Amino acid sequence: MTAKKDRRTRTSQGPQHVLHGKFRPHLSAHLLAHHFEHIKAFHADREAALRKSKKKVDQGLPAHTLLAQLRVYTGLAAQLAQSGMRDVDRGGWVLLVELAGGLKGQVEVEQRRGQHVISRLITGAMADELARAVELARRPKARKQKTRSQLRILSVPSMQLFSVWLHRPKTPAKDAFIPVTASFLGLHAGRKYARNTVERAVGGLARKLLRRQVERKGSVVFPPQAV
Repeated sequence: MTAKKDRRTRTSQGPQHVLHGKFRPHLSAHLLAHHFEHIKAFHADREAALRKSKKKVDQGLPAHTLLAQLRVYTGLAAQLAQSGMRDVDRGGWVLLVELAGGLKGQVEVEQRRGQHVISRLITGAMADELARAVELARRPKARKQKTRSQLRILSVPSMQLFSVWLHRPKTPAKDAFIPVTASFLGLHAGRKYARNTVERAVGGLARKLLRRQVERKGSVVFPPQAV
């Protein structure tokens, strides 16, 4: 399971650099959404903690810690039907952060005109599920497994698939996936799946989706055995 190589960019700083400056206005605006119960609870817990603290009350934005940086890989249904997951494309990044007080944040980063920019900040249930998936992916299955691994995201919007991808460069057959949300694949969120299980599910659904497109548009090009 490989991915297409990135084009060389002019940026010398990694995507995590956005947390040093560009993140603050996003976070400030996000924390004003008091109509969300988890934001309301975050402010209540923070105020309670500050009242108990003997230190000077901090009225600024809460500190944050980077928990994980995951590269996003994605593909279209037609692409997946023809070549499976061998040629998924590299996209942006997902940064998992934790604010002082325990609130998790899912920071989505894209590259535009050679610059890293924040496209979306998510908190609440989805960010919590992402944190649990990352924790599960990092959990060692056995002491013998000392090979290096990479944490990625596999995102296929047409299937509503958004999954943490534990990639082992030297032994990709042992890759594992932990879906963050429910999808059309029938895979359960928060459960770890082997690479071959996910490949079969993705390839099978991709071909079904492509068949539907063929039936609607009358197209003819369709590989007999692609996955």
